Amino acid sequence: MRGLLCTLFFVISCSVFTTLFPWLEWPPPSSKFSYTPVRSPKAGTSIASQHYVDNRYSDHTCVGVDMESRYCLFENVYYDIARNTFVYHVHPLRRELPVFYERTGPIYSFPAEFVNLQPKRKKYAGSTLHMEARDEPPDPDEVRDLTGSYVLWEEVNEENWAHFLSDTLFPLFTVLYDFTQDISRVQEYQVLLADHCQKTYGIAGTLCPPSPNCSSSRLFEKYNLVFDNPVACWRDVKDTHSGGRKFLRFATLVAGGGNLATKPSEEENKANQGRSLLWWSFRQHIVGRVGGTMERPVEPKIVIVNKELGRRQIRNMQETYAAINNTFPCEVVMYTGGKLSAAEEIRLVSGATVYITPPGGISFSIPFLWRRCATILVSFNSYGKRKDGVGFVESDVLWRRLAFTRIFHYEAVSASDTDRKAPHMYIEPKEFVRFIQSIMSSEL
Repeated sequence: MRGLLCTLFFVISCSVFTTLFPWLEWPPPSSKFSYTPVRSPKAGTSIASQHYVDNRYSDHTCVGVDMESRYCLFENVYYDIARNTFVYHVHPLRRELPVFYERTGPIYSFPAEFVNLQPKRKKYAGSTLHMEARDEPPDPDEVRDLTGSYVLWEEVNEENWAHFLSDTLFPLFTVLYDFTQDISRVQEYQVLLADHCQKTYGIAGTLCPPSPNCSSSRLFEKYNLVFDNPVACWRDVKDTHSGGRKFLRFATLVAGGGNLATKPSEEENKANQGRSLLWWSFRQHIVGRVGGTMERPVEPKIVIVNKELGRRQIRNMQETYAAINNTFPCEVVMYTGGKLSAAEEIRLVSGATVYITPPGGISFSIPFLWRRCATILVSFNSYGKRKDGVGFVESDVLWRRLAFTRIFHYEAVSASDTDRKAPHMYIEPKEFVRFIQSIMSSEL
């Protein structure tokens, strides 16, 4: 009873005390611990609620610590058509916050070279994205809204299947998968191809390939492996979608390749390690879209690819194919690289249990094989020594760093010692059959 009376007396005393001496109240009403929503004189709503409902202001998320490695997702970002630049309208509550962080510390304004629009900068300097920060957004009547999801990209080498796969499709998939965390949402984006060597986006290089032909059916087929929407040229979008308005507003715009292209050089090949899960997700996404094999093949199937011409062609592959076909009581399929569409080739190889290929770009269907498929790379055993490009380069750099591949090397022979100077690859058919039998007997 006495304790209850003491507590009651203490509460009453504190109430009377703070009434008589309000300046001693803690926390004081004017302190930084108190929060009163500020009214926006323009919109008539509180700034606290604008962060969630006012889509006039921009927002962004970036991955990476410098221009080479950075890729970003922008929301509600604008394009000023007259000034030919992207514009980021900063929310009033965020104008004192850093834009992003680099190794040197926080950065409070967008630099001239903010995001590299391609996944690598090897043969030429790619275009970069520049973002201009402004305060209040433009009048809504001056804005054309683009409500879809877009990714601004600079093509590296669309004609070469190996480069297109590892330098375009895989980095694009990785960037979008990283942001969405949902493979099914990756396909919803539309790719906007930047004009090569234009200063629309910032600093541009001088050694550049031709601008892409975005209306090409071949290009559509390749991008359609990952995306539902047809690829579009940025120059066409900004010219045809403005509708007489001064600004385009992108609800969602992703930019930057993050230096995620496959690293072909020996000194960089460690960067490819640890990407097996990404490559497998990439495989499942594309194989599912083209109607390939999504589960472990029930029956053995040997698939052979060969080049039609060139130094990486296996010269007696027809004879070797006959020996394999006469030995193994299973389906044996041989095709010529480049003769099938990308979708047809992926469907075919996805059900293989043994895959035989020369080295080089022709081997870049390996990522679409089923897990633990036995892959036989036929080449001269000369990695790091030859300059003719027929050594085990791709397998050592990339394929041996993917956990779901099972790589076997088979050393080809040449017709004579003289032939070694301009090598033509041959296989000993009977020896090769025994090689395959050994592999199939030890299949996991």
